[in-house]
Amino acid sequence: MCGLDDVIRVSAELLVPNGRFFMVHRPARIADIMCAMRRYKIEPKKLRFVHPSPYKTPNMLLIEGMYCGGDELKLLPPLYVYNEKGTYSEEIDKIYGR
Repeated sequence: MCGLDDVIRVSAELLVPNGRFFMVHRPARIADIMCAMRRYKIEPKKLRFVHPSPYKTPNMLLIEGMYCGGDELKLLPPLYVYNEKGTYSEEIDKIYGR
C-alpha cells in the first residue's frame, strides 16, 4: 500500500549522508523516479537500461543514487539479457558466475 514517492521518502530518512540508494523499476517511470529522488535529496548517480535482447526496447531500469551527493549522473552502457542467438549474453553469464 505504498507508492514510489513513499519508498524514496522513507529511503532518504534511513540513509546517512553519502549513503547509497538502488532501485530497479520500469523505464516509463524514469521522470517520476528522478524527480522524487531529488525531492528527497537523493542525487541520481548511475543509470542503466536493461534490454531483453539487442534491438528491443528496455524493459527495466537500474538506478543508483546518493543521499546528499553532488551533481553528476553517469549513463552506463545498456545491459542485454539475451544475445542475438537467444542465449544469455556474456555479461549475464558473468553476473551469474557461469
